[in-house]
Amino acid sequence: MYTKKTFTIQQIKKALINCCIHNNSAAFIPYLLSNNVEVSSPNKSRFYSCFKSFLYCAHKNKEGNLTLKIEKYKWVNDENIVYYNFYDEVHTYDRVSFEIKETNNKLHIDTMPF
Repeated sequence: MYTKKTFTIQQIKKALINCCIHNNSAAFIPYLLSNNVEVSSPNKSRFYSCFKSFLYCAHKNKEGNLTLKIEKYKWVNDENIVYYNFYDEVHTYDRVSFEIKETNNKLHIDTMPF
């Protein structure tokens, strides 16, 4: 059982990136359970289930290593929103993507559909 701990936003973002690149979803659980992480799913358990599945699929379908590109889109009006897009070495489109919003010492993470 994990106990809730508060991590800094920087620690959470670094853990998210490392977990995505190395396909280690379980290592993100303590960060996910942190009080300063919010998710768009009904609860963190459902978010984790999707997160784990997305990472599995991304790594199963990738060619080469995954790398992160932090991107903003013109059509998103909120300046606090960025997208963590993980690309492989061959495909044009990202293998997995997360919408990240940082406000008031909280990090909101949303999974992006295919």
